[in-house]
Amino acid sequence: MIGYSAYVTTGWLRTLRNYSFVIPQVTLGLHVGDPGVGALANVAETDLLTGVNFDDPVDDPETFVTTMNSTGTPPAWDVTATGEGQDIKYLSAWDGIDRDTANWLFNARLSVVERVVDGDVYRLGGGLTLELPRKAVE
Repeated sequence: MIGYSAYVTTGWLRTLRNYSFVIPQVTLGLHVGDPGVGALANVAETDLLTGVNFDDPVDDPETFVTTMNSTGTPPAWDVTATGEGQDIKYLSAWDGIDRDTANWLFNARLSVVERVVDGDVYRLGGGLTLELPRKAVE
């Protein structure tokens, strides 16, 4: 499942009723297959969730896509995969460092699948770009 959690959509919609909604910290987890609703499926064998920071979103009125780029050091994970390794295909975003207590925010499919084995350090290249398409309404 690719998309936003009920926590995010409800939080955002509540801002329309003058409630505050702040995500103080964003962390990412890796997955070898579809993370599913709640992002607890197909979790990769890596360290726990890794923090990431983002710059301000930029909207492109011609393509109806809003992008946000990670800033600072690209997120990285120490891989502890057993056997033949794993193919990293998805990521999940959270508002804390522990899946048991953090709120799941959203899932995303990675544009490049990469095989990792025990001892690797998986980095998101030059960082992470989130592209959020929106529909034009007339």
